[in-house]
Amino acid sequence: MQAFIGALKKTLVGTWENLWELILVNLLWLLSTMLVVTAGPGLLAIFHLTTQMAGEKQYRILDFWTALVRFFRRGLGVMAVWAFLLLVIYSNVLFYRNFSLKWVAALAGGLWFYLLLFFLMMQPYWLWWMTAGGKGLWWAARAAAWEVLANPGFSILQLVVVALVFLAVGRWVALLFLIAGGFLALLGANMAREVPLSYHAAGETTVKKQDNSGNPDNPE
Repeated sequence: MQAFIGALKKTLVGTWENLWELILVNLLWLLSTMLVVTAGPGLLAIFHLTTQMAGEKQYRILDFWTALVRFFRRGLGVMAVWAFLLLVIYSNVLFYRNFSLKWVAALAGGLWFYLLLFFLMMQPYWLWWMTAGGKGLWWAARAAAWEVLANPGFSILQLVVVALVFLAVGRWVALLFLIAGGFLALLGANMAREVPLSYHAAGETTVKKQDNSGNPDNPE
């Protein structure tokens, strides 16, 4: 709980101190989503910049485009994983909607719902391992799943904050265009930094290298 409060406090302070930068980054991210193919790389790019903010490292707003190119392949991988998951869930909903045994349909629906929530809770760690941690798509996914299982309370709390932000955006749509995406990316970066990352000794070594040199290994 203390780590969560610390991460949230850092996010609020960081949002205030970097308000104009976050607005610009948010607009660049929205611009990147207009071309569907760059939506995933744009997500990694905004997360990369907010990770620099969270670590109080030097950055330039134009580094967004550099990061978009750098993480382009991984961003496409993120989009492919999301598309596959949503397609599987949608197919199961269509299948079980007409299933004769209603309790089986309810059970399957519940399982898919919690699987989607679990995947959402993985996102800060998954994106962090792929950008700041310098790891590939599938290694980062395994590490993210481990972090959620190792820190369930922390992960649930950050999901609650995300839900509250979306409720706010529903009432004030302008927040989406000005700051919502940047705020959530900064929150995710702070969450991934504050949580006691525990996956694999190799992962911890990579994090230490990145923290000391600012130049993480970047294997594909």
